[in-house]
Amino acid sequence: MTAPTAASNALLTEQLGWTPLSLIDDVINSVNELLYTSVESVESFVLSQSPDVLGFTPAPGTIPDTDGDGNVLFSQSEEDELQRGIHQLETLLETAVDRNFDGFELFVLRNILVVKEELVRWVQLSHHKGIYFPVPNTTEKDLPLPAVEVQLRLRTLRQKLLSSHNLNQAMQRESAANELTISRLKDLVTSTSTSTHSSDITPYSLLAGSKSTKDAAEFTTSQLGLIRSMVADLKPKYAALFSNFDDLDGTHSMSEGGRYSDDERKQYIEKMTRKYMEVTSGMRLNSRGEVVGGDFASEGARKSSEEVQRLGEIMAKIKGPG
Repeated sequence: MTAPTAASNALLTEQLGWTPLSLIDDVINSVNELLYTSVESVESFVLSQSPDVLGFTPAPGTIPDTDGDGNVLFSQSEEDELQRGIHQLETLLETAVDRNFDGFELFVLRNILVVKEELVRWVQLSHHKGIYFPVPNTTEKDLPLPAVEVQLRLRTLRQKLLSSHNLNQAMQRESAANELTISRLKDLVTSTSTSTHSSDITPYSLLAGSKSTKDAAEFTTSQLGLIRSMVADLKPKYAALFSNFDDLDGTHSMSEGGRYSDDERKQYIEKMTRKYMEVTSGMRLNSRGEVVGGDFASEGARKSSEEVQRLGEIMAKIKGPG
């Protein structure tokens, strides 16, 4: 007699496709079904008999009840006595089945559906062929080549499993954080929603559904194309304007970003004005623009009408539109 072990039960389950204990349970359940069927048959037979056949006699001075065919019926006390007897019979049979089949279960599990512990490691099923199960406390060097490959594959699978687990945990944390952020934003939008009786606009009015903010956003979006086209048209004109300035005076330079600063514009106007006054009127000016000396040539160099017209165009460009 051998006590069943976990290794033995696992081996038998893998081979048979069901656990040894499930077979015992099926047998006991089948016997119990036969028991209850037999008890029901006994009950039907007893109730179909006449009371006098079963030993029941009516009390003196009483007439028993009969059915339409004239058969004597059981009284209430007689039926109760029959039910008690049938219940006792059922209990007796159940006790006998439980007691005997407990011994049957132990006998089968210890003598039939069992593999001795010292034989478990030597049993090789058909689907175990070619697979080596290493003994504990062995290293990869002690294993044959196929087993080493299996160990490496298992190690790779474990690493992938751990990586997937860590990734899953990180994604769950990120998902929880995103849900928390979304819920807070929803609460913030709800709390800062602009009412119909208030004209206050908050940074979240657009999210909350403010009509004025939505209209402004829609208008701005609709004008973006026009603004881009206007900027594209102005860029070549802007470049041409300042290229003319560079042609007039090569020493003049633009500030960062291609634009003249106010100081540079003033210096350029002052320089051109000084040059015009010195050439046309013969004046001598100091660094502050003051006339030096009282005498200067009353008749300066005369300019042609083309030069005067060109100088006027230059001044108009310098002043700009408006």
